[in-house]
Order: sequence, then structure tokens, then C-alpha cells
Amino acid sequence: MSAPSAFPPDLVLPKFDATLGALYIGSSVTTILYGVSCLQLFIYATGSRSAMDRMSLRVFVWSIL
Repeated sequence: MSAPSAFPPDLVLPKFDATLGALYIGSSVTTILYGVSCLQLFIYATGSRSAMDRMSLRVFVWSIL
């Protein structure tokens, strides 16, 4: 005797063949852009420029990420 299925027998799952490539490309580009943003924040935070800026600007920069 087999285990009961979690899905009803008449459930038809959609095909994701055409959308998985777009999802992969989109998530890859998003990951790269997030990495660039993190790098810019690191350069700003460790540089001498952030010491001269007002506290409100520093809080704003950190809140963007």
C-alpha cells in the first residue's frame, strides 16, 4: 500500500519551463546590484568622507541598504 498523496488527484501543476530562466536572470542581476550597493556602503563607511557628513545623512545612507 502506498502513502497517501498530499495533493488531490485532479491537481494540475503549471509548467515553469519558460519562467525559470527569467527568474534566474532576474535574481542574478538583483544579487549583483545588491553586492555593488554593499560595496559602495562599505567604501563610504570606511572612508574619510563619512566623518565629515552630518549624522542625518549617515543615517539616511545606512537606511537605504
